[in-house]
Amino acid sequence: MLLWPSNRWGFSCGRGADDFRELDQPFALVGTHPRCQVRLDYKRLPEVVYFIVIIGDRVQAWPLCGVAYPIWGNLKPGRQLLIGKIRVNISAQPNDAPWDHATPPPPGEAVNDVSELPSPEPETPRGILLLDWGEEIQTRKLTRSVTILGDAHPSLMRLHGVGLRDCELAIVSAGERIWAIQLNPGSISDNTPLIRELVPGGESLWVGDLHIWAGEKGRRSTRRFGGIPTPPAPPAIETAPPRISGAYPQIPALHPPAGYQPPEEHHQPTPSLDHLAGTYTDRLISITSKRASRDQMVRWAISGGLLVFALVVFAFITVRGVLPIVQAVYSD
Repeated sequence: MLLWPSNRWGFSCGRGADDFRELDQPFALVGTHPRCQVRLDYKRLPEVVYFIVIIGDRVQAWPLCGVAYPIWGNLKPGRQLLIGKIRVNISAQPNDAPWDHATPPPPGEAVNDVSELPSPEPETPRGILLLDWGEEIQTRKLTRSVTILGDAHPSLMRLHGVGLRDCELAIVSAGERIWAIQLNPGSISDNTPLIRELVPGGESLWVGDLHIWAGEKGRRSTRRFGGIPTPPAPPAIETAPPRISGAYPQIPALHPPAGYQPPEEHHQPTPSLDHLAGTYTDRLISITSKRASRDQMVRWAISGGLLVFALVVFAFITVRGVLPIVQAVYSD
């Protein structure tokens, strides 16, 4: 299965180079579940902690649960993921450098064609999701290459009451193509691939009570892609209002006089927690991106300064050292 363009990459959890393992697909689940591509031997961790993905030569990390010092978005070269007491080192092949790690392992369920490098640049995300949970169909435009879909934080796109887990799917978009990766490997059978491409006008992706299409609505799927169905609501029980009994007499209700108008109550709008969390997440991603750009500009400025300094030193040596010698030789 050919997925989005990506370079070769891998990870290590130790300090030695012998621990390095190359990944044979451009995404990976990090956790303790047996189907995690980066499996951690640490009992106190959840089944899945991070979703990591490489798009082109850039690696992104997205937390899927509450974790100390979480990392969001693009990773700097040589950046580590601190998960409990384990440090996960992630390495990716730059476009202008050879790959000096081990050969890739046997093909998995979704292997990218990374034999020819440099890989082409991934297209800007412009995919469209159609979401249907029985009431209405909503359209969501994808502006990020990776979007985590779920019911609660730390998902970036949240839908409540449709049978989704906190983090249900990772949506990867390159151009108009869209892929969905199941973030809960325990919810699907072992022989079911974790990834599916959403084809416009094709069969829907069914998770919980939600059907998802890409760009154009097609037929509804008859099998769920993992997910938890929403349980039916319990029947409403009509109960009589409580009656006061005892030695105290009941006080009759007071009726306002005719023409009385109660004062208007002014309620200040309460900010949505989901909106605040989403805004905070977007702010973290923006800060990380700006910091990476600033660091890149600083590196370029330092490299340019060193180049100018080297040219000045070379010119000085040439004028003061080499040129007088040449003049002395030819003057004789």
